[in-house]
Amino acid sequence: MRFLSVVLCFLALCDYAHTQTKNIDLDLNSNVVKDVLQEDSGLIWVGTDEGLNVFFDNEKQVFYANIQDSLSVLNSDIDEIKIDSKNNLIILTRDGISIFNSNTFNFKQLKLASKPTSVQEDQNSGELWVSTENSGYYLISQNKQIDQHFIFDPLSPLSISSSSFSDGSKNKIVLSDSLSVFIATQNGFNVYNRKLKTFRRYFKGEQSKLSTNVIVGVQNFKNKILVASENEVVTFNPESSRFKKIFSPKEKITLLSFPKH
Repeated sequence: MRFLSVVLCFLALCDYAHTQTKNIDLDLNSNVVKDVLQEDSGLIWVGTDEGLNVFFDNEKQVFYANIQDSLSVLNSDIDEIKIDSKNNLIILTRDGISIFNSNTFNFKQLKLASKPTSVQEDQNSGELWVSTENSGYYLISQNKQIDQHFIFDPLSPLSISSSSFSDGSKNKIVLSDSLSVFIATQNGFNVYNRKLKTFRRYFKGEQSKLSTNVIVGVQNFKNKILVASENEVVTFNPESSRFKKIFSPKEKITLLSFPKH
């Protein structure tokens, strides 16, 4: 038997937040734990290198990949477990994403050309933006179908400027604007026009106020978009498409983390 002692944290909101912990021993199918997620319903999901474990009270089930079953999880080696605002469970593996259907207790498989590195939900439309290691971004529709696939095309100036998103850290994409999507890449700052379904690329130079094309992150800030490169932080005004330099630190920027307003 393999057991994992999970510490569950509960935040109580009153005059201040305090944390309560509870130790639970879970009988797992592998010692290699990749990710853990607990739903509001009490279900505990544990992704390992040999399957997806789910626990509720004293009940347990393990989901494995099965090449002959299109309703199974895509791969038994689980990388990450996510959940969207509608409580849809999203499983990331090297082959793509699997979306769990709690009514039928099986999965919707979405195979991608390379390993997914992040999943961001558009709170307005319910769509999912999935970045990948080297095959760009996928736009997943509300009914969980691949609606768009955005990759760099050297022959099209209206394509995204990079297909490589090996860094799955936060603050790489801003989805709050109803007209545009803002994306940080290793090769410039991108603005996607939802209506035209095209990208506008911004590279280093006088217009963008950027001295490098390596964009560390993007974030909403006072009706503008903060754009952080390795060398400086600038703001982008979506209405005027103009940039303004904020500051340049002495050392290289590796992470964008500012208070949200």
